[in-house]
Amino acid sequence: MADRIDGMAPLGPDKAAGVLGQWASLAAGAERLQQTDWGAMRSFIGATKPKIAENERQMSQLLDKSDMRLAPLVDPLRTDFTLHRWLKGDREEAYSDWLAWTLQQVGSVGDVLNALGVPNVNAVTADPEATPKVTREEWVMPEGRPPARRLDLLVQQDGTVLAVIEVKVVSLKRADLEKNQYYWLWAQSRNRDAKAILLALDGNPDDCHPFALLTWARLCLNLRGLLHKIREEKGIVAAALTAAFIGAVEQNLLRFSIWSADSLVSEHIRASL
Repeated sequence: MADRIDGMAPLGPDKAAGVLGQWASLAAGAERLQQTDWGAMRSFIGATKPKIAENERQMSQLLDKSDMRLAPLVDPLRTDFTLHRWLKGDREEAYSDWLAWTLQQVGSVGDVLNALGVPNVNAVTADPEATPKVTREEWVMPEGRPPARRLDLLVQQDGTVLAVIEVKVVSLKRADLEKNQYYWLWAQSRNRDAKAILLALDGNPDDCHPFALLTWARLCLNLRGLLHKIREEKGIVAAALTAAFIGAVEQNLLRFSIWSADSLVSEHIRASL
């Protein structure tokens, strides 16, 4: 037996012997499994097949409808982003950077605030059609009192603060919320109508007050609804990259897959239609 596999370092005789021993133990376990009565499990699997087949049929129909709606794009879940190292679920900075760019592509202040889940845009800005400025890691210091801290995202219009966004790629209960009050005070000192938004996987909205909770799933649905407008106003490349951001979030953060026949995924796509 060769002690080297192409592309890998040599195993060495002791390591090779250990690997062979592990394989032998696995083979012995497989032999014991073959002697087990699998009748009950076969019955269970057989009973679930019709449900799985129906879920797959519904998923296929929903994806086809989504493709038609988004043409010439296709549904973001059709492209596999799970192997992209830069988009791994723990890379908060990567998602924050891409979100800032995506919001800038959305276009108007009104559309950006709608994407962020702000319920009454007219209460925040008198000109929803204006072009916003979306920036990352802005240094802020309320009332000039140190230390200064960095905001994840800041949305402004002609120098007026409209919204501050804190980005978390975990559930709200696992997020560090210590600096939220600090950011809220700074935003209010700049504009009493400014909104504070906490982006997280899930959680109780009451737990992040005075910030408003925006889930990643809701953000994706809001952005899906804007893809056509981005395509018309910014072009196919901006729309495609926005769709890629949606797909990356849905697959890497929300763990959605069109191959799982998961009813949650079907409901998500259905909601986008």
